[in-house]
Amino acid sequence: MGKKNETQLNSSGGSVVNVSSRQEFYRPQQVAELLGISLRTYYTMVSRGKLHPVKLSERVTVVSRKEILSMIEAALGETLSQTIFSKDKGHDCKGKDSKGKANEGAKTRRVSKRAAKDRAPVGVTHDTHYTMAEICAKFDYSYGRLYTLRMRYQIPSIHAFGTTCYPKEAVDKAVSEERERLGRTLGEHWYTCGELMRIYGLGKTQVRRFANTHHVRTKKANGNRLYYLKEDWEAERRKAEDKSPSTKDKRVGAT
Repeated sequence: MGKKNETQLNSSGGSVVNVSSRQEFYRPQQVAELLGISLRTYYTMVSRGKLHPVKLSERVTVVSRKEILSMIEAALGETLSQTIFSKDKGHDCKGKDSKGKANEGAKTRRVSKRAAKDRAPVGVTHDTHYTMAEICAKFDYSYGRLYTLRMRYQIPSIHAFGTTCYPKEAVDKAVSEERERLGRTLGEHWYTCGELMRIYGLGKTQVRRFANTHHVRTKKANGNRLYYLKEDWEAERRKAEDKSPSTKDKRVGAT
């Protein structure tokens, strides 16, 4: 038996089992190594009639190559080649041949991965679309928060530059609406009830009553919090002060 036709397999006990690609009969340990099972599992299969070894003597039991193939074919329901009895040494899992040189397939895969970062559909550029990483960096978003934003405002997506991209116009609009919904851009044009209470020394009921009486425009945002339009409030407040008897008395006293 030549060395070129042998494959060394490590058994579970650490010993080395030589298996030849031309070998017709195998010992129990060799069968277990070929099938990737333990000896205990091998004997269980024999006891259940899945394998039929031949006992040559009290200490020698062998299983034929055809018996092993027949057992596997019966389990899979299809005909197998005999490649399980030989090991392909042409290439390893890292895309290198037996001499340690990278094969052409591995080179092509690496080039394809690099090229994927530069590929994009027609009309998709870094000027028109954000990548996920760019959105998270620009708006201080986490990926989970970005996903929520995308689902809430139905932002379209497209695969480009090796990642998921989103139209800049749609993202900017969604972020703006989200900030307004959360009340982060309302401070410039809207009062909160707390601000009115602090500025004018009013109670919560007085604020709401004044807004209802003078038809001050309101809106709900940031968890149904009520906001009052500054322009309406200040205009109606000046009108109310002009009509107030105490204000008139002050004017008469001043004249």
